[in-house]
Amino acid sequence: MTRTYYFDAHKRLKITILTLLALWLGWMISTLFFSRRTYLEDGAPDTLVIITVASAAGLFVAWRQLMRGSLSAGDPFTLFKTFFSTVLMVTLTLWQTPETWVRLTATEKASREVSFSLEHPGPSTSRFSSCKTGMRFYDDELRRSMFFCVQESNVPPGSRKVEVEKLMNAHGARYLRYRYLLADNTRSPWQAF
Repeated sequence: MTRTYYFDAHKRLKITILTLLALWLGWMISTLFFSRRTYLEDGAPDTLVIITVASAAGLFVAWRQLMRGSLSAGDPFTLFKTFFSTVLMVTLTLWQTPETWVRLTATEKASREVSFSLEHPGPSTSRFSSCKTGMRFYDDELRRSMFFCVQESNVPPGSRKVEVEKLMNAHGARYLRYRYLLADNTRSPWQAF
């Protein structure tokens, strides 16, 4: 009696590849969502760490291909393509990981009053457009300048300070909301970033 399997090896391979691709795309989309309004400390070595991990993975995969003998004799270009494509995929996969880590682990709530300036045009919102007005201030904890889109009509006249609320950890912060400090020491209602 012959056993009949629902999936043969070829179909299982296709399903495995499609499942891994779906998981990878889900990871990429979720990290883009988690990295919104999340910023790292200036000078953090995260880019160097990501590129180092990606290069080590690329060297390992290229070395495994060379040791398995699947490389054509005398064709170093195939080895380079394997290395480069692995480095590219690992870098793309890990690029938003530090911001995602900050977003998921930031627990310390901080509120600071900072001076701000309005700039025209504001920060870019896509490849070809930017906000009409941007609010720029310096964050002492992150040691970097921050730049957010604002509606100029919502900025009270004569206000030069803003109270910023954020969640922080040792590597960065996620900005939650802000409100303007008015000249008569009153505060405007909170607004989300």
